[in-house]
Amino acid sequence: PDKKVAYCTAAVAFEDGRRPQFEIEYDMVVVAVGEQPATFGVPGVAEHCYFMKEVGDTVQLRQRIQQAFELAALPGSSEEERRRVLHFVVVGGGPTGVEFAGTLNDFVRVDLAKKYPELMPLVSVSLYQSAQSILTQFSGSLQQRAIQNFKATG
Repeated sequence: PDKKVAYCTAAVAFEDGRRPQFEIEYDMVVVAVGEQPATFGVPGVAEHCYFMKEVGDTVQLRQRIQQAFELAALPGSSEEERRRVLHFVVVGGGPTGVEFAGTLNDFVRVDLAKKYPELMPLVSVSLYQSAQSILTQFSGSLQQRAIQNFKATG
């Protein structure tokens, strides 16, 4: 059989503008659709949400979370302002949303609690889902266990 090769150019470049090029041998190509995050036509979503499609997106999100804590720790902020800036919302109750909400809660309540213990009573993580429950593709008992876990961890 003929050798199949994909010729690739990196999307990122070195400081001098060079973009690495490389070859990848393959047997079968799978085209994955859905490169753009879905906003479902909701106004303001694209401008005000953080999406997690690439590593850089998650780094930016982590920095924004840390900035929220730094802002809330500044003197002169009202309790209402602090609660607002420390309320984190995850949209989507599928496996990715549920896992991220749990990870975010752990990051905030374990890692950031060491630096900002006085802010912990003001922190909230909310998970929004359009369906009646989370993890709807799994059994009811697993859904209930996940909900109970969220309630137990705050």
